[in-house]
Amino acid sequence: MAVKPSERMTYPIFKENQSMLLNKDVATNVFYAIGNYNPDDSFDSNGIAIFDNGATGELSFLSNSVGIYKDQVDKNGTGTFLM
Repeated sequence: MAVKPSERMTYPIFKENQSMLLNKDVATNVFYAIGNYNPDDSFDSNGIAIFDNGATGELSFLSNSVGIYKDQVDKNGTGTFLM
């Protein structure tokens, strides 16, 4: 079945991620989200980030925490990420 360009397409997203500051502090997390590709070629998603217990230095406050986030990216690749 072909998808029409005017339809909104929804996908599950799973991503393992590691955030690092310039001073080498680290926080590792897993993202789970639902993302949508929109007819205007933009993208948006909502989800959670689950941080493990290994965050270091200035990122240590993220150890064993869960963050809720939303992001939006326009058709030019310009986006926002809110957590």
